[in-house]
Amino acid sequence: MDTFHLAGPLYNCHRPSGYQKTYPWAFSTPLNVAPPLGWSRFSASASASVIPVRAMSARITPWMHQADRSLVDSRQYGLSTTNHNKYDVSRLSFGTGVHRYFSQNRRGVGPPRGEPNWTRDQNWSSVPHPNEDTISSMRKTVDSIRQWDYSQQGLSQKKNPQPGLEFSVVSYNILAQCLLEDNGYLYTHCQPEVLRWDYRKQTLLGELHRSDADILCLQEVQYEHYEDFFKPKLSELGYRGRYKKRTGNKRDGCAIFYKSKVFTLEKWMSIEYCKAGIDILDRDNIALIFMLQPRGGRETVCIVNTHLLFNPNRGDIKLAQMSILMAEIDKFAFRHLSNANDAVYHPVVVCGDMNSEPHCHLYTFVSTGTLDYEGLVAGDISGQAGGHNSRRRLSKELVPSSLGISDNCQYVETIRKRVGGAKDERRDSDSESLAQTNRDSERNWPFKFSSGRLSHRLNLISAYSHKLNRLGGKSEVTTHHSRGSCTVDYIFYSVQNKDSIMHDDKVVHRNVSEGPLQLLATYGLLSSGELKRLGGLPNSVLPSDHVPLMAKFLLKRNS
Repeated sequence: MDTFHLAGPLYNCHRPSGYQKTYPWAFSTPLNVAPPLGWSRFSASASASVIPVRAMSARITPWMHQADRSLVDSRQYGLSTTNHNKYDVSRLSFGTGVHRYFSQNRRGVGPPRGEPNWTRDQNWSSVPHPNEDTISSMRKTVDSIRQWDYSQQGLSQKKNPQPGLEFSVVSYNILAQCLLEDNGYLYTHCQPEVLRWDYRKQTLLGELHRSDADILCLQEVQYEHYEDFFKPKLSELGYRGRYKKRTGNKRDGCAIFYKSKVFTLEKWMSIEYCKAGIDILDRDNIALIFMLQPRGGRETVCIVNTHLLFNPNRGDIKLAQMSILMAEIDKFAFRHLSNANDAVYHPVVVCGDMNSEPHCHLYTFVSTGTLDYEGLVAGDISGQAGGHNSRRRLSKELVPSSLGISDNCQYVETIRKRVGGAKDERRDSDSESLAQTNRDSERNWPFKFSSGRLSHRLNLISAYSHKLNRLGGKSEVTTHHSRGSCTVDYIFYSVQNKDSIMHDDKVVHRNVSEGPLQLLATYGLLSSGELKRLGGLPNSVLPSDHVPLMAKFLLKRNS
């Protein structure tokens, strides 16, 4: 196969909104790929936007992660070229060929730093603010669509309030400005004025203020924007919070804020998924965990916020990250052992951008508590479009035993201390209870590692159903940009008991018994069609490429 060079000094790309934008991406290193699907061949008399292959070059593989470079070699395309073929780039669709790789790897993959980029190099000071009438009209439209959807418990609580604390939680990927500007090809459908940071930050703050949520779990918070904007502005609104930047040279991270008049922060921790010397844990994603104590001495609640790896081809990495998160929650939220020697946890709410679609393997693991992962295809685990590009299959070993995390997603030393403490408490009081503890310990030891099956004991279910009943069951959407829309953001919460099964490739929960944490309502989401009619995301009233999720809960007092 001859070397095919991509992208000349300038080329024009068709924008969905009906006009063209010049994308001055200049690349310099040859890339051995055939022409992307959807590129038309033209003769020498074709239009001026047709660029000879000889004049085209690309610098793509040097700035990809080493593990992902195989995606853009000739095996992915299989078409041959000659040095005399010419291709129409003015009608290039960004969903095809090499640019499909860009769309699959939105966070941190795009034109190299230092190369021209239409969003990063935009003269924002010359871009006007959106029209106030347009903003008002669109706000009314969004508010008319997004309504509270109450559970049976929520309807009962409205009629006959039960004692306890009613509180609300928001999970929101706010789209870091640095990532927006580094990945401008995903926002070609947007009017430039809605992408300005001085416009977006005020609109984001307005969204958070209008939510009036008691807890805010935010992802993609740019470090300097946390310090200079969100922390002081949200403090003025009565919030306190903590922040964790992604590791490495990443500029964004996660933050949790809470209303100080409602909660006090009992303890907190941050989690880094990147572990030196472990290939499957070499990415810079992170998580935060809070233990919040309601003022008035009620039951404490554990709040988790995370942002998993995006790459749809590396579901194995996401699964490894999630197994670490489950082990950390097991340790952090543990309360005591029951008489049956089962762990009893404080109520848990897990929020975040999981970069995984509903009912995929990763979702199944979180919401059913088990997953047989051996033999699964890495590109299928998160259910995202494009994941089929990676056909590597998982072996029995997911994370090495040197981490001390068993296949039950529990730290071995934590369990040993936990069971040992239970023995000490029962030694002098009840010989039969002590004997049962010993039997349970023997049953659980030796701990299983690399068995091909993961499990956890947190009893999590999704607050959202992922279907819009008002639209006949159409799919809910939490993220949208010029390359597509889907659900990747979640609010999970813990229940006391449930039976979870797979039915028609979907997770179904039966016999759900809620404990001290009860779901009252979720704030309605939109469909893909509704977001398109609003002009997609971001827009003048929804300033991120994600929409905020929000749920109301009742936290009952300790019995």
